[in-house]
Order: sequence, then structure tokens, then C-alpha cells
Amino acid sequence: MDDDDKDAMINRAEQMVEAGRFKTVEEALQVLVPTYSKDEGPAEILRKENIRAENAEQSAIEAIKSQYKNSSSFSEGISDPDARTIYNFQKNISEKKYKVYHDPNQLFIDDSEVGRKPRDDTDKRLVIKNYNPEQSDYIDGRIYVDFISEIAYVKQGQFFIPYTDYISETIQTD
Repeated sequence: MDDDDKDAMINRAEQMVEAGRFKTVEEALQVLVPTYSKDEGPAEILRKENIRAENAEQSAIEAIKSQYKNSSSFSEGISDPDARTIYNFQKNISEKKYKVYHDPNQLFIDDSEVGRKPRDDTDKRLVIKNYNPEQSDYIDGRIYVDFISEIAYVKQGQFFIPYTDYISETIQTD
């Protein structure tokens, strides 16, 4: 828009204010000035894609939070970090990151049901407290996520073994 067009636009906006159609010249200009869509460069396209992805992720996390709200296990629901942990775990499952089946009814390990070893110990397994194979809610060979460490584990007997350790133990070389 050249200077003459801008001046004409401002004059028209002032006339609309005097006529009582708008309270301020700025309001009138917002209606009068056409919105131009400039060509988007690669950086702007990437920025918009990132915003869309972040919004989709946040929507999925909110859906997970509402799913667990007022459940029998979580009377107050779950926190944002826990919902994000479940989201990332489900995303890894859908992207087929894991070669072990997960239990769709139980995605995570209940912290009150496991014992943890001291941090300096190299054994990163979790031990199931009061283990009874007939009454266990966890299925052998299935993958679960731990909220505390945000690590995926595979149940094997009375232990949860970190997924990476489990896979490295099961790889066979000929």
C-alpha cells in the first residue's frame, strides 16, 4: 500500500468515527485494512507445525488426565508429569519402539507394589513386594512404565527388568 492509499484509509477511518460507527480510529482501521497473507517461509511453516504438534500433545495429555480422574486407583487423578510419562510411553508403543507386548489395561507400575534398590547399585531391577504369581496384576513378558524413573520395564517373575537390559539379554548371536 502506498502513502496515498494509507492517507485515504486513515481519512475514511476518521469519517467512520465521526459518524459514530466506531469509537476509535484504530477500531475502524482494523475493519478497513485488508489482511494480507504474506508467503510463509520455511521457518514460519516449521514454527506453525511445532505449535500444532505441541497443541496436539497437550490435548492428548489432558485426555489422559481426565481418563484417570476419579478412577478407583487415583481418587484425585494424575499429575501433568505422570500424564506426560504415559503419553510418551503410549507414543513409543505406537511407534513400535518396543519389541515386547504391553498390557493395554495396565500401562504403569504402582510404586507401592515394588521395592527399589539404592541408587548406587548397578542392578536396576524393581522387586515386586509380596509377590504371588497367582494374584499378580502384572503379566510376565509384558512392558510397563515406571512413573518415578520414567523407564520402561518388562515383568519377569518377581522382577521388573529395564527394557534395555531385557532386550540385550534376549538378543542371540549365531
